[in-house]
Amino acid sequence: MRDSSYVMSCLQCEIFVIQDPADKDELLKKNLDRSLELAAYAAATEQSRLFILPEGWLQGFVPNRALADWLKVCIQIPGPETDKLGDFCRQHGVYIAGAAFEKSDAWPDRFFNTAFILGPSGNVELKYRQLNPETLNGLLPVTSPADVLNEYARRDGEVPLFPVLDTPLGRLACLVGNDVNFFEHTRSLVLRGAEVVLHLTAETTAAAFPVWEEMRRARAYENVAYFASVNNGGLLGSSAPRVRSRGHSEIIDYEGKALATVDSPGESAIHATISLQRLRHRRLQVRMNFPAQSKIKMYGPTYRKADRIPNNAWTARPIMSAGEGPELVQKVLDKISASNP
Repeated sequence: MRDSSYVMSCLQCEIFVIQDPADKDELLKKNLDRSLELAAYAAATEQSRLFILPEGWLQGFVPNRALADWLKVCIQIPGPETDKLGDFCRQHGVYIAGAAFEKSDAWPDRFFNTAFILGPSGNVELKYRQLNPETLNGLLPVTSPADVLNEYARRDGEVPLFPVLDTPLGRLACLVGNDVNFFEHTRSLVLRGAEVVLHLTAETTAAAFPVWEEMRRARAYENVAYFASVNNGGLLGSSAPRVRSRGHSEIIDYEGKALATVDSPGESAIHATISLQRLRHRRLQVRMNFPAQSKIKMYGPTYRKADRIPNNAWTARPIMSAGEGPELVQKVLDKISASNP
């Protein structure tokens, strides 16, 4: 018997940035310990059962970092850090979702931006590697599974690209950062059964990011799903100013309405009650039920013919610098321009 409702918490943590790989162990511990302090407080005061941590919350972001240095600050998932989170999950009978930069023995010369969910078992029960990282925007040389798609299945087994975790708290799924800009992504998760979509992000004060609030609400509304987005509260010890984060973590219901919002950067936590019973009742209604009404087979031919970013673009070698992503996008734009004079 599933629980009909429970409390979710978004933990908008401030992050100590690992600028020098030599400081990795010290700063990983600081960031991990602080996030668990926030989670323990929410567990005690709000009886929260699902906790969400932001993108890059263990390592932070350093612009123009070389691939070799990125690999030095990465963690393994599962690994010691997720083991410590798992101990908390076992002790409190809760779920924790987070996202970190991950290295893998199967891919020794690459790294991934990876979300995960741990359950009361203490184990990593879902792992999702970001499909739409900021590589193409020129921000960091991270690999997407799509970049090595054919080889990915051979090395990692049949790992689903759009995983959904069935739990007593509903069917959970993850997006990371830039994934929210691709509406097909959230719809793919919902078509696989997702009810609660967890968006782990790291949004700055750049002009584009306020629009992301509208997109998050659209993703919830158009997919009849709960949508929780957690940003970091600020980057500490970084060359960037503390206000680099815009905060604005948010929990949104299946009608696109905000249930809880952080209005600013800085360390904070928000909480909201998730009602699976109400969500499932709404999903049985005909009116404005867009996932049920979608004529989805109609779009297949157009997508198959469209010539955009190819799969397997970086199979031969890893992305060595952030500038390689925009170069690939420019080639696509040149093709579009040539075909539409």
